Amino acid sequence: DGTMDYTTSNVASADISNLTVNAVTLPNNGSVTVTVDVTASAQLGTLTSAASGIGASAVTIEISGANGTDQLSFAASTHNSAIAVAINQVKGSTGVSATLSGAALKITSTDYGSSQFVSVKTLSGTYLNGSDHGVDAQVNINGTQASVAGTVASVRTADLDVTVNLNSAFAQQTATGTSFAVTGGGARFQIGSEVSQQGQIQIGI
Repeated sequence: DGTMDYTTSNVASADISNLTVNAVTLPNNGSVTVTVDVTASAQLGTLTSAASGIGASAVTIEISGANGTDQLSFAASTHNSAIAVAINQVKGSTGVSATLSGAALKITSTDYGSSQFVSVKTLSGTYLNGSDHGVDAQVNINGTQASVAGTVASVRTADLDVTVNLNSAFAQQTATGTSFAVTGGGARFQIGSEVSQQGQIQIGI
């Protein structure tokens, strides 16, 4: 029910959007510092159309992403700004969004990681064809390589079991890490034959 959950301090909200501490070995009357380092940045699936818009003939395209597929049709000479609006109107059902990058159109997955992707197929007329997958961040937690899905990193060792949801800006940089402290909480169970710290486990409940 959360009454025996762990307490933490100095969690930087600009770096970590959500934190779950499942288990940690705490010294008596002490705390444990947890350091998170991004060693390779998370990426969106990304396609770019350098053209300023649709050419002299109408176009129908198929937009696909992790959430699904939709078809969009555009009249001749439609500008990228209007194409972006149309793609963003269906991003909930496709998992794909679009922005302008100068005059070019940048089409991306709405989330990060290898399970996310963007695909554009031109069904009629002449336009963009291609696909691209996102990339999971690479993260170390207290020096141990974490298991990462997009921007969610988890590590489970004998002394620490933690999951951190990284904010996208932090997950795209490798210059600086972030750290926080686990200061208390958790339920302690004696599993060894002798009453000692080595014979105990601590978990959050």
